[in-house]
Amino acid sequence: MPGSMAQDYRHQWVDMIGTDLCVFDRPDHGSPFRLIELAFGVTADEVAAETTTRYRVT
Repeated sequence: MPGSMAQDYRHQWVDMIGTDLCVFDRPDHGSPFRLIELAFGVTADEVAAETTTRYRVT
């Protein structure tokens, strides 16, 4: 379908993820996610224990 929503979004990527533990972002889809913010009282070790993907800590 020309102009359909599926067609318009097929090349867009997630560049920020917010969870109850932290916020991850990345500058482009070829870069790894970066841990940029922790929720109050959460440590980077807790995020690592609960996260299965690779990411960088900034």
